[in-house]
Amino acid sequence: MRKIDYKVSQAIKTGRNFTRCGTGQTTVRWNGDRCEVRLWGNLIFWYNRKTKKFGMNKCGWDTQTTRARINAGRYAMRGLV
Repeated sequence: MRKIDYKVSQAIKTGRNFTRCGTGQTTVRWNGDRCEVRLWGNLIFWYNRKTKKFGMNKCGWDTQTTRARINAGRYAMRGLV
């Protein structure tokens, strides 16, 4: 797991917002009980703390970076769901 993926995972686990500009343009945003992970503006992973449901979508971008960010979200779900 790369540093950026670890930081995404930690942001989801701790309920904090996170933004990484530059290569990848990754953001993690919490809005109440809902968490959204976006890569270049595309919603690739979401999680609802209240309902314990999550989803993922590659948005047509089957790249190593997209898969890595989705896997970081899945990793964060261990122990949360």
